[in-house]
Amino acid sequence: MTDMFDKELGKQPQSKYSIALHKSPSELSANEGAVYLMMAGVLADAEKLGVDPTMIHLTLEFKATNHVMCLNLSKGGGAVAFTPHRN
Repeated sequence: MTDMFDKELGKQPQSKYSIALHKSPSELSANEGAVYLMMAGVLADAEKLGVDPTMIHLTLEFKATNHVMCLNLSKGGGAVAFTPHRN
């Protein structure tokens, strides 16, 4: 089945990078979750500057709520992965 743009429905688009979260996203508010997704996109743009985005570990601290989210990118497309942080 396809939608009006001839994309297959129910298929997840394959991207160049996957997001690896180090804490459960349920710990964030909806707006904070939107920010981490936005920052993952910005992180992918590091490649344009000659920096391998998979070699960057990003920590976001939301001071108003004291929530923290760490993330990095890995090669290959697919779903968001949850890999708990060791520290």
